[in-house]
Amino acid sequence: MSFFSRLPVGWLYRPDFPFSFARAVWTWPVVGLLLGVIAAFFFVVLIHIGLSPWIVAFATLGFQLLITGGLHEDGLADTADGLGGGKDKEHKLSIMRDSRLGSYGALTLIIILGLQASALADLTKHIVHATETIILSAILSRCTIIIPIYYGNPARNNGMATQLSAVPKPAVFSNLIICAIVPFFIYPWHFAFITVLCCAIIGWGMSILACRHINGYTGDILGATQTLTATTILILGSLFS
Repeated sequence: MSFFSRLPVGWLYRPDFPFSFARAVWTWPVVGLLLGVIAAFFFVVLIHIGLSPWIVAFATLGFQLLITGGLHEDGLADTADGLGGGKDKEHKLSIMRDSRLGSYGALTLIIILGLQASALADLTKHIVHATETIILSAILSRCTIIIPIYYGNPARNNGMATQLSAVPKPAVFSNLIICAIVPFFIYPWHFAFITVLCCAIIGWGMSILACRHINGYTGDILGATQTLTATTILILGSLFS
């Protein structure tokens, strides 16, 4: 929770308990569930206040960025800058580590956040379905991150991604099973199947893209995977409503 959000959970830290980021992978869907519930609650409150759909959509997006610190969106922007503007592996990795925002990253964020806002604005017509979709996007997008990790290797020999090079297989399978099953409890089977298929395509696609460009994944690649998956699920939710 302290890594994926800005929520005040530091008091839960135990110095006598050795923390392993790889071992904690099984908690990612739980973190997504909590963040999704918080965002969905905020979304519903704004609707009941009587705000317009577009204000509700952008305010919800802003609230989500506030509680997550824009962690995943930052990864998406860095990935777009690096893969779009880099000449070779080292140059791309160097750009991705640069904190400055480039044109590729800026344009990508504008498009992605615009798509999310459009989907959320459309979802305001169906409150129950909207809350389910927001929560589902938060859970499945964090489950999908496991695909590039499981089928790739860290592109650098340092950084956050290296801590995920030895994720326990039970944690991997728990994420994949959640991603494959949860949509069927919310959507009709054919809609659920499309949702799961899209998650798999994005996860595999980002794995292939990362291996082709930088020979592995980085934290930015994982953030991009999460954001693209969440955006896709919101768009699908607006179609299924």
